[in-house]
Amino acid sequence: AAAAAAAAAAINAKLGGAHARSGAVAANEDGNDSDHSEMVCECELDINDYPQHARWKVTHRRSVADVEEFTSCVITTKGLFYPPGRNPPAGERKLYLLIEGPSELAVLSARREIKRKLDEAALASTKAGAGKYAKYSIVS
Repeated sequence: AAAAAAAAAAINAKLGGAHARSGAVAANEDGNDSDHSEMVCECELDINDYPQHARWKVTHRRSVADVEEFTSCVITTKGLFYPPGRNPPAGERKLYLLIEGPSELAVLSARREIKRKLDEAALASTKAGAGKYAKYSIVS
């Protein structure tokens, strides 16, 4: 950690001392790590029980980036997927999104937008999958 801090100081000196810390974890003079982000609010949104297409839709890079840019929140996918009827082992969690933001309003706005995308994708996949695997149809 000290070597990395020394290397960062050397690069900083070459660049004229100007550098930006945009919410990243940086080392103090005494070597302790400190979080310089302004993230104060967070919430979780369970996505494990949604259809695969809906889960993909809200965890896709483009979709996440749009919501993050619009709300100034950070969205992190956490946990593991477990099929319906199976429970995660002790110490594990089902798939969920962690939404962190600078204010409660921003976090709720991001959660609302993600939930809307989840519901739309789930509805679309339900409609599209109605006769998807049927090889024959019954004719009277």
